[in-house]
Parts: sequence; C-alpha cells; structure tokens
Amino acid sequence: MQPREMTQQMIAFQKRMVDNWDEALALVENQTTASVNWMLDTAVWMPNEGRQAVAQWMTLVKEERGRLKAHLDQRLTAAEMIFTLPQKSAPAKTKSNPIKKKKETTDEPV
Repeated sequence: MQPREMTQQMIAFQKRMVDNWDEALALVENQTTASVNWMLDTAVWMPNEGRQAVAQWMTLVKEERGRLKAHLDQRLTAAEMIFTLPQKSAPAKTKSNPIKKKKETTDEPV
C-alpha cells in the first residue's frame, strides 16, 4: 500500500472518529439537558436568574460543541485535500532506439 493511500485511510478514520465522538457527546448533552431541566422544574427554591443562567450555559455548551465540530471537520477536509490533489505525472519517457550501425569488418588478414 502506498503512503498516500495509508494517509487517506487515516484521515477517513479520523473523520469517522470525530463524527462518532460528536454523536456520543450530543447524546450525553441531551441527557444532561433533560436531567437539568427536570431538576430545575422540581426546584421551586431556584430563582429565575439562576434558571436563566443555567439555560444560557446549556445553550453555550451546545454552540461551542458545534463550533469545535465545524473546526475539526474543516481541518480534516483541508488535510484530505492535500492528499487527494492530483499528482503531477512525470512526462512519459520515450525509449529512443537509434539505429545501430554494425561495425564494419575488413576481410584483411591480421
């Protein structure tokens, strides 16, 4: 296997890994959001300012996760483009076959 192909496979693996990481993090984030919302609904002692702060925090976490994912995708795409650029092929070398002259032999005795 060529080094270029191996590098392309590694980049594809990294892309899948980032996608899987993002999906797993989204699941954790959704579960955490649901749990925090349930706790806030049952916590009658919590003032509205505190509830708003927690809501802003959850929104900020979601936005930053999206920004991080976009940044990683952008960098992996850039790396992928480096290794998928068409290679400049060397000009085809034509094999020159000049006509070879045979050595003339003389029939003179030596």
